[in-house]
Amino acid sequence: MDITNTVSTSKIEEIINRTIIHVKEWTQKEFLELLNHPSHKDQAPLIVDMGGKGYLIGNYAVRPMKGNWWQVSYCYSDIEYIFSSKIAAVCYTVYKQSGKNNLAEKILKQDADVGRLIVKTDQYKYNYKQAKTKKNNFAADVFLSRYHNYLTQLEQSKNDLGKSLKLAKYFNLWE
Repeated sequence: MDITNTVSTSKIEEIINRTIIHVKEWTQKEFLELLNHPSHKDQAPLIVDMGGKGYLIGNYAVRPMKGNWWQVSYCYSDIEYIFSSKIAAVCYTVYKQSGKNNLAEKILKQDADVGRLIVKTDQYKYNYKQAKTKKNNFAADVFLSRYHNYLTQLEQSKNDLGKSLKLAKYFNLWE
């Protein structure tokens, strides 16, 4: 009587694969139930750190982009916004889902201004450097003047956005 207790490796791999699929489906189901549970509707949304891939904040995803920019996308539509700072993106999504639409729109507008001015200052700085290398002093002076003008506007817009974000620190989301 030679009884062996061996199981083929293909059978073990099949059991492991079924277990992995079951755990993935279960975690997805539990996460969606936790996210959409009616008792959480009046509270701040659930925030999940996805490591280097960004954050899941309720029904929004906040993902990092090149150059310290942040992409915010809503899971039920194709709407996407680009933010110049992570804190602005997070505050926008939290306010939007907490029913504080006026504050969310204010942060969105102020951050859009900051983003637009960052692009403009970078553009004029690049144009200034190009004019200097080509020894075109008139163009260099014009670009330098515009660069300083947009830099001043950028500082003011950053201050305005910073004030709005500091107010977020004191605003009670669980009222």
